[in-house]
Amino acid sequence: MKSASRHRSSFDIHALYVCLFVSSILLFFCSKCSPFYPLNDWPDANVFLSAGKGMLEGKVMYRDLYDHKGPLLFALHALCALVSTDSFLGVWILEILLFTLFLFIAYKLIELYSNLVIAFFSIGILGFILLTSLSFQMGDSAEELALPMMLYPLYRLMVSLRRDEGRTTRWQLGITGFLLGCVFWLKFTLVGIPAAVCLMLAWLGFKQNGVRSALVSIGWMLLGFAAATLPWLVQYVIQGGLTDMLKVYLYDNLFLYAGAEEPLTLLAQLKAICKSVLSWIRDNPAYTLPLLAGAGWMLLSKRHSPTEKTAWVLCGLLGLITVFFGGRYYLYYGFAFGALVPLFFVMLGQQLNKPLIDFLGLFPDRKMWIVEFLIAPVVVVLLFSLPLISSLWLSPNQPYNRPEREEMMQYHFAEIINEKEDATLLNYGFLDWGFYTAAGVAPHLKYYHLANMPLEELHSEQDRYVREGLSDFVVTRRPLSEELGGKYTLVDTCPAPEGLWFTDVYLYQLTELAD
Repeated sequence: MKSASRHRSSFDIHALYVCLFVSSILLFFCSKCSPFYPLNDWPDANVFLSAGKGMLEGKVMYRDLYDHKGPLLFALHALCALVSTDSFLGVWILEILLFTLFLFIAYKLIELYSNLVIAFFSIGILGFILLTSLSFQMGDSAEELALPMMLYPLYRLMVSLRRDEGRTTRWQLGITGFLLGCVFWLKFTLVGIPAAVCLMLAWLGFKQNGVRSALVSIGWMLLGFAAATLPWLVQYVIQGGLTDMLKVYLYDNLFLYAGAEEPLTLLAQLKAICKSVLSWIRDNPAYTLPLLAGAGWMLLSKRHSPTEKTAWVLCGLLGLITVFFGGRYYLYYGFAFGALVPLFFVMLGQQLNKPLIDFLGLFPDRKMWIVEFLIAPVVVVLLFSLPLISSLWLSPNQPYNRPEREEMMQYHFAEIINEKEDATLLNYGFLDWGFYTAAGVAPHLKYYHLANMPLEELHSEQDRYVREGLSDFVVTRRPLSEELGGKYTLVDTCPAPEGLWFTDVYLYQLTELAD
């Protein structure tokens, strides 16, 4: 027994190394945060990193810098900015670490249902179909970073159901609540899957010893959630920004962002959600179709208990509700369901488990060398090298590694901006498109870009910044009017990349500095 346990631990360590290797290679080719690309020019990623740089210079998020994602997301990017302020190197490292954890948890989940070998060989394929999908976007979405936080509670729940007869520990309950809190403070629309796990754990407690046990389970999960929440409350109380944080992250997101358009009837809301879900499935067939196949198999299979099936279904339904509730569809929204894609490999593992054992049974001990030295190496090479190499060509981001840094509008303007020591910059009238990153400049004004929020103050304050000349440089996608830009002089113009909704960008400098 001890020998088997040591063998399993040794195999797990090797699997963890493989997860790290696979994550590093796939993210090198697929994420625009990697050194393979001159710049990740996705606005969302730049908003996060710019905010992180501002926090390192003493700015308080929400009070001094405005954006509506969660405080954990910005704190992680402040850590990334410690590595580099003018590149996404720190973000790429963070991506590798978190995706490695996700792959390893997925490996353990698949192994729970099948065996070590099948789980081991699933790692490369799982990473490949997720990171080459359209919903991966350009790397560094909140959905990507949240994957291990969403999958671990689900994995531990399945361990309880399959190995421990539904029993749970206080540690498991606390960790589940803590990770739910982490996801909530990263991006609260992603809480569907861990919230479903919490509901299932409360139900298991009720089944074990009634209402009292369920309340104890809920109590431990609430303690875990509190452990993930109190640091942010304490931090923002100390910094004098708690009201700003709660107002922006909760009120603005719930009542402004979600309600940016005319309120929908219930039927219209359901139609909008269904349309968003169908768009997600259509745009990402490489992993959505396997996910649907795995879900259908789980429901129809007689190998799984009703409680198990309920857990998987509840995770999917709550996830769909929280992610798509607003009725909007952005490519990256559906990447959150990468946490459920291991279900497909669970299906494969259970289907292939017996054939694999039967196949190995054909080889007596004296002939096992055929498997170990001839068949196994070929299988390993095919199942790991093909996805890794293919990612170079099949990633949707692949065409964007071509431009030289100097040819990009961000670096073209950065050369001019960096001629002035300690220059300040304003990204006026549009999202943060990477000009702060390329120039290595931290934002110094609250509305440092035009966030995607129907808030009149965003526009009026940005106009005031320009009218009063509060930045050394201003980047805009339209020429400044004579009335608004009276304190500035146009110093350069650059064409925007094809496919954007604006054709040129303009760099203005304070006239008193340009003279």
